[in-house]
Amino acid sequence: MAETTGALVIVGNLNGLTIARSLGRRGVPVWVVTPPDIKLASCSRFVLRTLSWPNADDDARVEYLLELENVINWMAG
Repeated sequence: MAETTGALVIVGNLNGLTIARSLGRRGVPVWVVTPPDIKLASCSRFVLRTLSWPNADDDARVEYLLELENVINWMAG
């Protein structure tokens, strides 16, 4: 099984949409983490999954990203 590196785009605004499209066109799997009220990047056909970005302090957000890393690694098997 070939290893695939993906990208996690934080915040799904217009810049996030541009990043997701650019990476997706190059075959990079893209996930977006964004607040519930900013979901523009989620509309891209290249975005495989959209997750909610916590409305919390920086430490909690770092913890969220570390937990997300564990989930992604678990899913990859």
